[in-house]
Amino acid sequence: MSLIKLDQELDALREKLHQQTKVEERLNELDQEITHLHSEVKRQKRILDKEKKDVDELEKLNMKSLFVKVLGDKEERLEKERQEYLQEVLKYNALISEIEVLEFEIKVLNKKAKGIKLTEKSVEALISKKEAFLKKKGGPLAKAINKFDIELKLLKIKLLNLKEAIEAGDVVMNQMNNLVAHLQHVKSWNGRASLTGKGRYSSYRKKSYIDKANREAVNAKVSLARFEKELRDVYKDAHVNASVVSFERFITVFYNHLITDWVLQQNLNNAYYNITNTKNTVSRYILTLKSDLEHILSDYELLNKQKRDFVANNKVS
Repeated sequence: MSLIKLDQELDALREKLHQQTKVEERLNELDQEITHLHSEVKRQKRILDKEKKDVDELEKLNMKSLFVKVLGDKEERLEKERQEYLQEVLKYNALISEIEVLEFEIKVLNKKAKGIKLTEKSVEALISKKEAFLKKKGGPLAKAINKFDIELKLLKIKLLNLKEAIEAGDVVMNQMNNLVAHLQHVKSWNGRASLTGKGRYSSYRKKSYIDKANREAVNAKVSLARFEKELRDVYKDAHVNASVVSFERFITVFYNHLITDWVLQQNLNNAYYNITNTKNTVSRYILTLKSDLEHILSDYELLNKQKRDFVANNKVS
């Protein structure tokens, strides 16, 4: 297939895709309109029933002087009620007719949609085919496409680094949560008397939670090192060292607090707050990473669209 024929086919497909998009938009609008009209029909039916009831009640009245004095002329009032009832009937019928018109339009559009059924992938496949032709042909267009490719590749690397950093941060947060949970079990025994409680089972339980906390702290140290590495990959020029709160010293600080708290205070407050502060730092970094991920992803999608439009719209003579 020549580039000229490829352009012709691409133009035809894009026109069909445009038509399909318009049909889908109109179908969505019609669906909303019909939903609203059905609601109006229910409301109008309640009004209609009330007006009909007023007419029926007037028709049952006898022409007694008492009613004439109190209610006025029966025939005059009856005519007025009948007119109001007729007006509401016309409104009701108009709503029903409007629904029927819109439903007919939906049938026509659905039939049309089947005739032009097309996916974005069909257009993308042709654009990719044209891109391959242009690259092979060389020249200014090929250079421009290659420039797009280089920029997209750089953005893709940034996206990958951001995702890896977020994943590493999530691992750290999970381990920090486990570590906090283990320390909370010890803290929940409320001070010296509880921590020095009698009995082999009591001592075993306390030691068990401290052991679990130690193991989780080691896991967290390893994960923090990986997380810091991933941060450096993302923020190479941002001097991330200045704001990281000593991830490398995390395990040393934790052990110092653990020993000091156990020997002197026996409530593990310092060790607990050390973990919490580190966890908060990691959490802030994850929020920043996720925000940057959204921006880079938006930039990538925009650049990819610009490249796609560039390839599709540039004709080769």
